[in-house]
Amino acid sequence: MKKLTAILLAALMLCMLFSGCQLSRQLGEESGAETEESGESGEDAVDPEVYDDVCATVGGQDFTVADVDFIYAQCFQRVYSSLYSSYGDSISYILDLTKPLDEQTYSGDLTWDDYLTQYTLYSLKSIMSLINDAAAQGYTYSDTMAETVATQKTSLASAAVQSGMTEEEYLAEYYGPGATMEVFERMTTLIVEASEYSSYREGTFDLTDEEIRATYEADKNLYDTVSFRFAFFSGEPVEEESEATSEAESEVTSEAASEAESEAVSEETVDPVLMAEAEEEANTLAATAKTEEDFVAAIVANASEEDKEYYESDEASLIEDLAYDDIPDTFSGWLFADHVYGDTTVIESDTGYYVFFFLSRNTPDYTTVNVRHILFKPETDESGVASDQNWADAEAKAEAALAEFESGDQTEEAFAAIATEQSEDDGSKENGGLYENVYQGQMVTAFEDWCYDEAREPGNTDIIKSTYGYHVMYFVGEGENYLTAYLGDQMAEDRYNDWMSGLIDTVESTTNDNLSYIGNIL
Repeated sequence: MKKLTAILLAALMLCMLFSGCQLSRQLGEESGAETEESGESGEDAVDPEVYDDVCATVGGQDFTVADVDFIYAQCFQRVYSSLYSSYGDSISYILDLTKPLDEQTYSGDLTWDDYLTQYTLYSLKSIMSLINDAAAQGYTYSDTMAETVATQKTSLASAAVQSGMTEEEYLAEYYGPGATMEVFERMTTLIVEASEYSSYREGTFDLTDEEIRATYEADKNLYDTVSFRFAFFSGEPVEEESEATSEAESEVTSEAASEAESEAVSEETVDPVLMAEAEEEANTLAATAKTEEDFVAAIVANASEEDKEYYESDEASLIEDLAYDDIPDTFSGWLFADHVYGDTTVIESDTGYYVFFFLSRNTPDYTTVNVRHILFKPETDESGVASDQNWADAEAKAEAALAEFESGDQTEEAFAAIATEQSEDDGSKENGGLYENVYQGQMVTAFEDWCYDEAREPGNTDIIKSTYGYHVMYFVGEGENYLTAYLGDQMAEDRYNDWMSGLIDTVESTTNDNLSYIGNIL
């Protein structure tokens, strides 16, 4: 889980640091191109003095139109950068730089301008809640804070030069018409102060190992996951069964589906005779399936010929590592009760019957592993496909590396030296192929299965094949406990977020009609 406020503040600072890079140039190029085509700005003239007028009061602090516009611009740049990283040039279908933000739909009746205005005000509340709390707690800011602000000013000057503008022109172009160096320094100082205090408060929520275990024991459902198989027997007419089955499968992993379950279909779509047959089939499967293989075989046997291939695949019935909050209440109660492998149950829904086959409850209270490896990748063609010969060549290299190790000292240091010299894994090559505290689910299946084999002992070696290539493995030994090493951070973040949410809720904010002048960046 991420610390929302910390991420937000860091993002605002990042936007300031890189505002003169590709994003800002792209904003300028596209909006500038439209202006040149039309020959006019298309905007009504605004009295420059309005940017010095107060438009919002947040946490007892007055903010001018220019102040709020400054935060608005950074929020916009953060949102745009995030969208661009996901959608690339197709972003124009979501957020078009050539059109006013108040004419583009964000969601429902909300425009992009509406959303960004809300985002801006929330950002200001986050900032002021931290600054006010810092004052109330008598917090003393570090000596480096002024240096951080100075760095931001240097970055601004550099960005302006890169864009071929003066600092004043650059500020007006990318942070709103009323942006000045005074506004920049004032708002930057607030952000830096809030960010520093946020980091300090995060550290106050760290837990000891004993506190972590106590928190986990108090509510294991928050941190455990479950793995299971399921089947659905529909009580709807045959012509609607395919669609109903699809809806049923998504229902298992959708909380929203659970809430809407009673309204999903009307009683007229369910045939009482088919429901009775579905119940009988479900009960039969639950009573006779003793292994996963039995369960899958029964599902396949009941499937139509055209669906058999699909139901033979794991994706048809297997759900792994699903969290409690991701399971509808209809099912979570049973799945998170005390069970052993092979336990089954039948649960009725409005449209049929579910059968669940319990596989495991997965706890975070386990020991991670430390391992070294030497990776040899098969060469691929232009389309990324490796030939059988290239796979064989990679395997031969792996065998040669293992033979070299076995003919020498057979120590961890000797293995590390070979890894540094030969491995094709850039992520671990310089570290002698070492991966520490490897947790379950971190690596590809073949890699993880070898590491977590119950018979594994320090010094064990082997060669395994994965989608990446051939790995020469060396088991170093046990690492840290996952619960205390990793989930402790999550628990601390949960506490911080709860504290931060409460803090933000106490901040009062008001706006006036001058707020309508913000957001003129396109």
